[in-house]
Amino acid sequence: MNDVPSPRRPLSPASVPALLDVLGYPLQGAALAALAAILAVRALAALLPGPIAVLCQGLLWLALYKYALECMAATAQGRRESPDVLAHLDDSIHRRHIWVQVGALALLVAVILLAPDQVVLAALLAAAILPGLILALAIGQNLGAALNPLNWLVVAGRLGPSYVLLALLWLLVSALQFSGAGVFALGGLPDWLAYPCFYLVTHYLVLMQFRWMGLALLAHADQLGYEVRVAERPELLRDREQAAVRRGIASARELGDPGGRADALREAVRLGAAEPVQREYRIALRAAGRREELDAHARVRASELVVLGELKSAAALANEALQDNPQFSLPEAEPLERLLDHLERLGQWRNALALALNYRRSFPKRRDSLRLASRAAGILADQLDEPAEAAALLDEALEQAVPLGEQAPLEALRQRLASGLPLRSPIRPSG
Repeated sequence: MNDVPSPRRPLSPASVPALLDVLGYPLQGAALAALAAILAVRALAALLPGPIAVLCQGLLWLALYKYALECMAATAQGRRESPDVLAHLDDSIHRRHIWVQVGALALLVAVILLAPDQVVLAALLAAAILPGLILALAIGQNLGAALNPLNWLVVAGRLGPSYVLLALLWLLVSALQFSGAGVFALGGLPDWLAYPCFYLVTHYLVLMQFRWMGLALLAHADQLGYEVRVAERPELLRDREQAAVRRGIASARELGDPGGRADALREAVRLGAAEPVQREYRIALRAAGRREELDAHARVRASELVVLGELKSAAALANEALQDNPQFSLPEAEPLERLLDHLERLGQWRNALALALNYRRSFPKRRDSLRLASRAAGILADQLDEPAEAAALLDEALEQAVPLGEQAPLEALRQRLASGLPLRSPIRPSG
């Protein structure tokens, strides 16, 4: 069972790791793709006639801030990756956020036009207020509460130094936005390069500041009353069954009575518990004297191990089962023959012979038992130097094979045996 990992401890917004996280966030995954897409559309919009180009550029600013709000919301919920689509917040929250952004922009433009000597003070006030206003909106999802100055003060007080850093970043972004591409043109860049640089840097800083606000909201969620909904993987039926099996195994190990312990372990064994539990089950059955159940388990488990390719474990279990019951064999010929191949490569001829003969005795009317009779005869004649026993086994098998029309292979073996020839080719070691 794969458990859901515990959430990471939130980064302190004023820490160096948080700063590094914020710096790298716009350059990864969906955030980088969003930056590239908006920049490309801006380049195309610049080719449109004047008024249409201005409208398009304004809409692209709104799209950027809408995506930035999604980034903040995802971050505040503890997500490391930037969101792929606008899916975390409903449209009403986006609309309220857009009204806040447009309102702040309108006030700054009014100050620039009507009282240009107060623009610095207005920018400082906007930078001091906007982080608290936007975080209050994210917490309460209510525009009225977000516009309450007391809520801004509460947010600022809870965040402490982190709020100062957020305000400074807002001031930097606002100053850069109102300065426009002229800042880059002053550095000697031509217009065709200054404008892309301006948009690229400002877009990057916008995503940075909203990522930073998300980190602040996550780190101070308890103080701010913000609910972090940890995404948990739904518990699957298989997981519940496995948990129940583990509890059953733990309870079984505490039982002193071997019969009760075997009964308590039976369900875990039925569901394919690991080999240590399978051994515990067998030990309990043996101690309780329940030989028939012990033999039945060995037949099923050895066949499972063969199918899983764990031939070493299957051979060990088969040898153990032969000690408990000399008449033991597997219930099907195909896995038995794979097991016999392995035993013969190990030179365990007696055990291989016993398994083949036991299958023949247990299922004498099955056609595939004729193959096992031929195999057992080969071991007797070629490996154990018992040709008389091999001849008797082949004669018995021939009586069954003649009515079925399958006597030819057995007759050929009988003739080779009479001629003193080996009945089959040597077994080559695997690998």
